Amino acid sequence: MADDTRSFIGQAQTANLQCIGYSSTLITGHAFAQYWFEDAYQESKGNTWHHIRREIIFSTTFLEAYLFEWAQSQLTNDMVELLRLFPQEKNIPSLTNKWNKTITQIFKLRALGEPPCSDIEEFKQLIELRNNLLHARASRLSITNEVNISWPEPSAESLSKLQNGWALGVAIDMVCLLNSHAGTDIPNYIKEKISKR
Repeated sequence: MADDTRSFIGQAQTANLQCIGYSSTLITGHAFAQYWFEDAYQESKGNTWHHIRREIIFSTTFLEAYLFEWAQSQLTNDMVELLRLFPQEKNIPSLTNKWNKTITQIFKLRALGEPPCSDIEEFKQLIELRNNLLHARASRLSITNEVNISWPEPSAESLSKLQNGWALGVAIDMVCLLNSHAGTDIPNYIKEKISKR
């Protein structure tokens, strides 16, 4: 009997369908990067430190979702490798770690050439601001004495000094850098907003 195994990959707006051989595997999912990007874009249009605070959170969340979705597009036929690089366990690698190690591994697997450098000061600053906002460093009391025991970081004042759109701009720069090195396309939803900036 001839091997009648066929592979079909179909892509809908919200899911991927992959059928292999006689039994099929249905893989479904929803891409959230675009929604986080839209949230960050809306916040970048605001004019208070609250907008900047949310823009930082949404921009970094966009980056994390985008990185996974980009990796998924590169490893469409290797879900085992995708799940190895993006484990579902509780100790998930940090965003910085993903940009350093995971991208490098994907570039090697796909022979994409030299991976982009993530040792970019603004990227590190964005991640630090996000971490401080999410892990309550920003909520600390300011205690001033001769040793300066505690202070909030970032403070409302330091957030208000950031330019609206800065966090999203850093995120866009990182996505453009990744796609430039990989020879892949920047999604249209990003291109449209870049042209409006």
